[in-house]
Amino acid sequence: MSATANGVDFPIGNMLGLTNTQRLYYSSAVAIFMRVHAFNQVVRNKRDAGDKTATYYVFADNTEKTMYRVGQNTLIQNDPINLLNYYDINDYYEL
Repeated sequence: MSATANGVDFPIGNMLGLTNTQRLYYSSAVAIFMRVHAFNQVVRNKRDAGDKTATYYVFADNTEKTMYRVGQNTLIQNDPINLLNYYDINDYYEL
């Protein structure tokens, strides 16, 4: 089973019986994670290519950072086969 986060399907696994509000909450969290993760991957590629001025995403506030982690954990929990795809890019490299 999957749900849609801003037009992107993501697995919801055993998260059965969600209310519409909960589904929207997790969908929003996954969308935030995917957006920030993609941004940081572009920065990582630029830095690998020698552009040391490229900077990683800065969260607007603690709520956005919390939602990022909720989205990350939702994906890890519900799609363990692709676990490595959901780790924070900065966990792999020195900043």
